[in-house]
Amino acid sequence: MFKNYDDYTLALVLKAYLFHGKSHRSIQKEILNIPAPARGGGFKVMEILHFFNIKGEHKSTYYNRVSESIFDERVEHLLKELSEAEEMAEKDLENNINPKGLDTSKKRFIATRVYQNKLR
Repeated sequence: MFKNYDDYTLALVLKAYLFHGKSHRSIQKEILNIPAPARGGGFKVMEILHFFNIKGEHKSTYYNRVSESIFDERVEHLLKELSEAEEMAEKDLENNINPKGLDTSKKRFIATRVYQNKLR
């Protein structure tokens, strides 16, 4: 497929375009870390999207799609794996921060001196 990009990077590109509606240029700058000039930028992202048969009319349409998938099964697979990885990372982070699942809020009593501005 694209030997320079792993599945995770490809999934991030697909998610940025299909879910968030980001432009080719911004995806190229933010995710692929490739310069994308105002005129003529974003060609690498377009190449990736066209490989998966994703065109301009699909931009930010993932949530609005009907029950029958309009996307290639490879797209569905990459996005599903990305979603699962993000969920696992979030759970892992929560477990590392608060392994016992304790309450994360505390009540504090703060004494404040009032009318100090009158003495100035």
